[in-house]
Amino acid sequence: MTAKNYINRLSEFKSEKELDKVDKYFKGNDGKTKPFGVKFGDIFKTAKEFIEMPLSEINKLLDNEYYEIRMGAVSIMDYQAKSKKTSETRKKELFELYLTRHDRLNNWDFVDRGAYILLENI
Repeated sequence: MTAKNYINRLSEFKSEKELDKVDKYFKGNDGKTKPFGVKFGDIFKTAKEFIEMPLSEINKLLDNEYYEIRMGAVSIMDYQAKSKKTSETRKKELFELYLTRHDRLNNWDFVDRGAYILLENI
């Protein structure tokens, strides 16, 4: 369960059509974020496959320049926070990571995807 494995898996879903959609949609305006070209459904499905990813690897995903890869990181965090198997300690760690790395969440949908469940579960 590494960041590299997640990115490789997500790469299987890349398409030019989605690349154009995300490029038009994304309004981060930070001059650094790039579109990867993957549908949200594929991001979420892949995130579920990587629900056991360690925080250190999620943190690596948050460093990525691609919008959809960072969305995957937030989705993995969200799925972990929702899981009944996740300890209270881990939920607090997820919350801390979310707050610490909020600098990488430069669009409303990152907050929309993660804040509610992560904040609810602390």
